[in-house]
Amino acid sequence: MPSPCPHQTCNPSDALWLPRLHEDDNTPHMEKGLLSIHHYCRKCGLIKVDGDGRGRKAGFYISLLSAFCAFLKHNRSSQKLTKVDIRLICQEIRSRDIFGDPYGTRRTAQDKIFIEIVLARRRDLDRKIVREFVEDFRIGCKKRKRPRST
Repeated sequence: MPSPCPHQTCNPSDALWLPRLHEDDNTPHMEKGLLSIHHYCRKCGLIKVDGDGRGRKAGFYISLLSAFCAFLKHNRSSQKLTKVDIRLICQEIRSRDIFGDPYGTRRTAQDKIFIEIVLARRRDLDRKIVREFVEDFRIGCKKRKRPRST
């Protein structure tokens, strides 16, 4: 779903000093008093996420799903995603607002929801394998490797 707001970032002089957020869970670094400059949308007030933690659009996660299907096909012959699974997962990704508006969304939150969508459709997949594949894809590994064994 596209964003309901065509975001317009505020001027740098209008940006706010707010607590930094932990990358993993978006909780503020209040205990250390760490602040950083945050830009926001002048129309809706949404705080912009900058840097590597910024969210991605649905197409990124559909590409990730495609790469995950190829990984399963080559490395886990008994665990494959059918065309029906792929179609339903893609529909679910496109229907979620978190994948439609990356302006104020953290990528870690999107990753968690992507993993939940895949596991909701295919309960037989190991959560650790899906999570590690997403982390490897996120890092930008050119060569897809088998996830670390336990």
